[in-house]
Amino acid sequence: MKILIVKLSAIGDVIHTLPALELLHDNIPGGSITWVVEEKAAGIVVGHPHLHKVIVSRRRQWLANLSRPARWLTTLREVIAFVRELREETYDLVIDFQGLCKSAVLVMLSRGIHTVGYDRTRELSYLVLRHRMAPLPADAHAVSKNIALAKHALNLAASARGTDTMKGGAAPGPYPVENRSTAMPTVDRDAPGGAVRSASARDPGRRESAPAPRSRP
Repeated sequence: MKILIVKLSAIGDVIHTLPALELLHDNIPGGSITWVVEEKAAGIVVGHPHLHKVIVSRRRQWLANLSRPARWLTTLREVIAFVRELREETYDLVIDFQGLCKSAVLVMLSRGIHTVGYDRTRELSYLVLRHRMAPLPADAHAVSKNIALAKHALNLAASARGTDTMKGGAAPGPYPVENRSTAMPTVDRDAPGGAVRSASARDPGRRESAPAPRSRP
């Protein structure tokens, strides 16, 4: 199974999505997970062992280049290359953890069989989704919301394929939100590149290190 995670920014929000990534990885044996992220937050996920690929969007730079005619052609080429990379694969699941217009555009551009996200999101991004999940209460922690959406996507995938997705052949769901830790991942800023600690019930002390994104002119 091929999964595309759409979580573009900000750095803290990307960190809050790491437990959902771990859940998806643990319950899709042999699956392939790709993450599309904006350049500023790319260092959090580039090199992550649970990811097959990271696609980096330079959206902010591309928008800034609109005021620089000398950069238009280069920018156009970069955008075309980005879209081609986004559409290289056909994804069984495309999960929009962002819920904004900028993520909805990428969901539409991607070749996703099942597109999943929260209903009634800001900027009407839910209108492009094939499957929508009722949002959790506003005071729910971001980690809880992301885990709930990941579980919803896993249940949809299991139902669509008619097969178990859980490791060891266990029943694919439904997954109660309470059955997994929602502890917030933290960043060890003293570690080289900023080591991300993804807290979970299975391995609460695990760290994943990712290089900081390169600066561009």
